[in-house]
Amino acid sequence: NESASATDSEAKDERETPTSLPRRSPRRSPSTLKNDWNEPVLEAWRKDCVINDAIAELYKVIHKSTGILGGNANGGAIYGEMTKSSFQRVVDAMVEKTGLGEDSVFLDVGSGLGKPNMHVAVQAGVKYSVGVELMPMRWQLSLINLGAALKNVKKLKYKRRPTVGFLEGDISTAKTLDPFSHIYMYDIAFTPMTMQAISVAFNASSTAEYLISYHKPRSIIWTHGFLVNLVSFIPGTSMMGSGEKKTCWIYKKTHSENDKRIDLKIDVLFENTFRILRKSTNSSYKVWLDRKLQTTLYQQEGVNPRPKRFRGKNFYRGCLIPW
Repeated sequence: NESASATDSEAKDERETPTSLPRRSPRRSPSTLKNDWNEPVLEAWRKDCVINDAIAELYKVIHKSTGILGGNANGGAIYGEMTKSSFQRVVDAMVEKTGLGEDSVFLDVGSGLGKPNMHVAVQAGVKYSVGVELMPMRWQLSLINLGAALKNVKKLKYKRRPTVGFLEGDISTAKTLDPFSHIYMYDIAFTPMTMQAISVAFNASSTAEYLISYHKPRSIIWTHGFLVNLVSFIPGTSMMGSGEKKTCWIYKKTHSENDKRIDLKIDVLFENTFRILRKSTNSSYKVWLDRKLQTTLYQQEGVNPRPKRFRGKNFYRGCLIPW
């Protein structure tokens, strides 16, 4: 009986004495998966931007041409536009993290009034900067801004050949995104079907290397199926007008479904735009741009192509509405 009572007391003491160490958070544990892979923690891009004289001149010309806040979203799709300083931060991050420069070919999906395309052409001096826009009115306004920039902005005015082009079309019809190396899209309001079509075209491209989006990695990689890895992100970018804050995410392609081909073929959606840019001089491109505007706008002295606001049916002063 004495031995049995001694055994019971020892078992009771063992139950009362804690044998395990206190639990630690897995994020603070030294044996996490991130540390096992020796991957550096991504830090947010928080460097201050500097607006040079060329960019200030560009935006001054654009604001004089189509106003400070454009888009003509009345009766159309949602329009999002970033402030000048916010997009300058994005451009600085692309130059440092993705090597955006003279050999890069830049695509803006949903280019709107064309500010990002001309900003990149002036700041980074890319080889080509092309924007595709679905809404006819915004595409027309981008041509007006481009014409004004070619006449008044020095860095675009004195180039031998044009580097900026805009086209009206649906990006979901593109099979690939060749020959672009950097794809930028303010995709907050893009539909899932559009994102899926862009993902298929991006993965099938042999030249597309970087994707700049405003969707989080979980949405880009897992939901929409882009073959990318996260490179960096820029928090706190502001929208024009509302001041709403968004985070810009920069991704790099992991691999391509098609190897880089020597006989690279441009997708049909962009073929005509590149043909005009490559065969035109700066002076002949201005003539072509003026003729293009004459087919879509009423040319009247002192007429502003921005919408006239009044109650009733939508009316665009000085513009022909194709639909």
